[in-house]
Amino acid sequence: MKFLKAEIYRGEILINIITAESFTLPEYWIHRKPMSSEEPSKYKKLKKQNLIFSDYWGVSYLYEDAETLISLLKGESVPVKGSIFDGNITDNRAANWNYIETTSDIENLFQKVLGFHDSVINKIDYVSGAFGVSKNSMYSSADIKRVTITFDSPWCNPVELIFEGVTALNLRPPKDNYFADIFDASMFIEDTIVYFFDSKIKEIDTTYEGTWISAYGLRWRFLPALERDFDEYRKEMEMYL
Repeated sequence: MKFLKAEIYRGEILINIITAESFTLPEYWIHRKPMSSEEPSKYKKLKKQNLIFSDYWGVSYLYEDAETLISLLKGESVPVKGSIFDGNITDNRAANWNYIETTSDIENLFQKVLGFHDSVINKIDYVSGAFGVSKNSMYSSADIKRVTITFDSPWCNPVELIFEGVTALNLRPPKDNYFADIFDASMFIEDTIVYFFDSKIKEIDTTYEGTWISAYGLRWRFLPALERDFDEYRKEMEMYL
């Protein structure tokens, strides 16, 4: 899955590509450099509009339709019906996962996990995509930006949430001598970005002082029921102390 965000700002990075699954691209995708001298001039006019478009990874039919692709890069809407996408769009969502794309999807998740009431964050894992190759060589592009959060709950099986294309992660662990359980939570979708807050709030608030996260995509699933031995699992946790 790919997330492509195009923004028109002067003097700043214009296009942010986030690889959500892996570095392996579909075989039917093409790679083009639209601003190179070897390419046709149909994309060169973007420079005059201060929209830098240096690389393209994707399906060939979209790249060949410059008018449609330029409209998308400008943030304009292109209807599916009657366009080049009509009959070409396929569902590339992973099997056995539930995706959060609408308010109804949020309501369905919260109903199944009782609004995260009494849940605790058992584990958080972040993968940036950047890594070291050798002592003097680094791959510095954080092109994955994925956060996986596992919640344990007394009311349902553990639930795993994977936020893809993360734009912000504000982690606030409980204070000393405070319990870690969540009383309630909130989730919103705005401009395709999903927001999660570990408390009930009325609207998106990026100044919220608790734990919150925003991302371009979110999928979730239930994990097997808990069958832990308390003493053994607690001993495993002590390795982090």
